[in-house]
Amino acid sequence: MRSAIFAGSLLSILVQAPPALAWWDKGHMEIAAAAYPLLDPPVRAKVNALIMMNPYYPSWIAGGDEG
Repeated sequence: MRSAIFAGSLLSILVQAPPALAWWDKGHMEIAAAAYPLLDPPVRAKVNALIMMNPYYPSWIAGGDEG
C-alpha cells in the first residue's frame, strides 16, 4: 500500500513538472555556450566544422565580431 501511494505521488509530481529548458533551442544554446570553452582544441575544431555545416550558420555570424 505504501509503495502504491509513493508511486502515485511520484507520478503526479512528474506529470506536473515543467519541461527542462535544455530540450528546446534556448536551453541547448546555453548548455553549448557553457561547454564550448571547456573543449580541447582538436574537439573544438571538429565542433566548429559541424556548426559550419548548418544551413543557418551564415545568419548566425552575420554582423558578429570576427576573431
